[in-house]
Amino acid sequence: MNKYLIPILFLFLLTCESPERVWDNPYDPEAISTAWMPQNLTLLRTSVNELVMSWEYNIDNIDGFKIDRRINENEWVVQYGSLEKESRQWTDSDAPYSNSYSYEYRIYAFVGSNTSTKVEMNSKDLDWYIALWGESYSVLNTTSLSLSGNQLTGSIPPEIGNLTNLTVLYLSNSELTGSIPPEIGNLTNLTVLDLEINKLTGSIPPEIGNLTNLTYLDLRRNQLTGSIPPEIGNLHQLNQLDLDENQLTGEIPESICDFNINWSSTNNFGITNNKLCPPYPSCIEDYMGEQDISSCEGTVELWGVYYSIDYTYVLNLGSNGLTGPIPPEIGYLTNLTTVNLYNNQLTGTIPPEIGNLTNLTVLYLSENQLTGSIPSEIGNLTNLIVLDLYNNQLTGEIPPEIGNLTNLTDLSLNNNQLTGPIPPEMGNLTNLGQLVLSGNQLTGSIPPEIGNLTNLTFMYLSDNQLTGEIPESLCDLNIGWSGTFVFNISNNQLCPPYPSCVEDYVGYQDTSDCD
Repeated sequence: MNKYLIPILFLFLLTCESPERVWDNPYDPEAISTAWMPQNLTLLRTSVNELVMSWEYNIDNIDGFKIDRRINENEWVVQYGSLEKESRQWTDSDAPYSNSYSYEYRIYAFVGSNTSTKVEMNSKDLDWYIALWGESYSVLNTTSLSLSGNQLTGSIPPEIGNLTNLTVLYLSNSELTGSIPPEIGNLTNLTVLDLEINKLTGSIPPEIGNLTNLTYLDLRRNQLTGSIPPEIGNLHQLNQLDLDENQLTGEIPESICDFNINWSSTNNFGITNNKLCPPYPSCIEDYMGEQDISSCEGTVELWGVYYSIDYTYVLNLGSNGLTGPIPPEIGYLTNLTTVNLYNNQLTGTIPPEIGNLTNLTVLYLSENQLTGSIPSEIGNLTNLIVLDLYNNQLTGEIPPEIGNLTNLTDLSLNNNQLTGPIPPEMGNLTNLGQLVLSGNQLTGSIPPEIGNLTNLTFMYLSDNQLTGEIPESLCDLNIGWSGTFVFNISNNQLCPPYPSCVEDYVGYQDTSDCD
């Protein structure tokens, strides 16, 4: 019987079909790993911090999926994510967007120790879109955003900071409110930032100092508050800066002087109508315009305007329609070198506190309605070069302390109601070039000390009640006696004989009381 069994078995083996091998069986170590790997992968950025990976998969007999991750060319983080087999999507919530970051992923299915082929995805050059004021903008391809005059409302969305390829941003002439988002500092490629003429509030974010490529910054005509951040000094490329008409306070950082700006040009620089406090950086102190410094430390109010006690050097209010008395508080401004209150409607007396202004070189109080006497404290102003008090209603005598003002070159007290003699101390004013005392009620004789004024080239003593003889020392003066526009002594009561230098030029004299 055995001789028939072997041929029968052989025939059976020939007639049986071999079973076909399943190559995508994850449990088969010899299966083809590409046959059971995830398919049709997509990678999308859904927010500034999130990347979402999706895939397709039709095999059910696996344990799940694993995901490795690396940033740029760094080492892989193995099994950065581990998912159940039903998953077809995974979110990486720790993938902040940055031009300097590239996220690379590899996903694979696994059963026990068996793994499919790893499928790689890279976020490099991955575009995404953000919505701003009802429109979508490509993060990668938006380089310019010009929405000026579009009547934009609401606040500036912080998402705008994702448009990191922006070089130009115009959002001016709209109705934008709220603060400037700090995310604006992400736009490091910006060369132009224009937010003027809106209703923005809050402070200028310090992150603005990140915009080191900025050449043009315009924030004028908003309602910005707080101080100018020192980080603004990082903007070394800036050549146009306008911060006009806000409510900025505090001191201006000195680093602003590092900018390559033509400060004197109103087309390149504006900072007027804020509340910025002195001291001002030297590069812009002459171009600050109007500043409300009422909230600053060390100020004094004069005629409704506040002035810094330490940093006010010039008070130039001539022909300004000022009324009322000169406030005694003016005496606090001890660093003043020039006071010009010419041609106003000031009344009352000259406050004695004026004597505190010992740095004054120029004092113009002429063409007002000032009354009372010249305070003796005027003699404290020993640096004074020009003293003009003409065309007021001053009374009393010329104080002898006026002789302390030895640096005077111009003394004009004419057209007042001054009485008494010309003080002999006036002979100390040896630098005087112009002396005008006409149109008063001065009495007594001309003091011989007047002959000491050898630099005098202009002298008017007319229309007074001067008496006695004219001192011969008058002829020592370097005056062109024949010029009626440089010398006038007429309409007094001066008695002959007259010095030879002036005898032909004394004009009318009432000599009825002369011997």
